[in-house]
Amino acid sequence: MNCIIEGNLSVFAFREEGVSFIYCPALNLTGYGNNTKEAQSSFKTVLYEYLKYTIENNTLADDLTAHGWKNNKQPSPFAILSKDKELKRVINKGISIKLASIKIPAMA
Repeated sequence: MNCIIEGNLSVFAFREEGVSFIYCPALNLTGYGNNTKEAQSSFKTVLYEYLKYTIENNTLADDLTAHGWKNNKQPSPFAILSKDKELKRVINKGISIKLASIKIPAMA
């Protein structure tokens, strides 16, 4: 049986120098590709591998806390903006940014 976990994870989608990026400031994870579809696929792979690794190594809760998560809620991407120099750089260049939800396969 294939299960899908759905949730809202704040991500920024943008293009820079001909490359599409999906960046999640709440986890500091990035996917990229030649277009948005490839970047989304890359991000889903990165997110899945991150979750798989941190769950297998029993470090997910500590890592989320280190990224500013509280009570299983992600920090506001705009709160992160005040601390994230790279995200500020992207926004200051006037690159289009949007928020999106994410769906990933559930892990056994």
